[in-house]
Amino acid sequence: MIGAYSAVIYTIVSEPGEMYDGVKGIGFYLLAMKTSIGDPDPDTLFKNSPYKILAWLLWFAIIIGGNIVFMNFVIAVVGTSYEKCMEKMVAQSYMAHLDMIIEREIFMTDTEKENPAYFPHYLIVVKRVEEGNNNNDS
Repeated sequence: MIGAYSAVIYTIVSEPGEMYDGVKGIGFYLLAMKTSIGDPDPDTLFKNSPYKILAWLLWFAIIIGGNIVFMNFVIAVVGTSYEKCMEKMVAQSYMAHLDMIIEREIFMTDTEKENPAYFPHYLIVVKRVEEGNNNNDS
């Protein structure tokens, strides 16, 4: 996408500008890249262009196109993080429950420890799942 924008900039702008003196070969690419990542300064694009309206349309297209690409990237990263959190949510709730049980048992008196009402007749087993482990039985 940046390459296509740099080709269009090359056709409507006579030269990339003074700030790209050392890199004239890729100056148009750098100009398109700088504009697409959010530099709102259109002076470099318009100063050297005889086609002002076309330059404004190109600047607007670069800003919108760059924002769409970068927002899609951010959404993908956030979506992946959300999926990882949701996969671990049930196990984390059991671990928090277990931590509360352990903390309560620490403060129990000897008479409470002997009372069967505090200790149900079932057992919840929680085991850690390793990241690289692909076993389906865990």
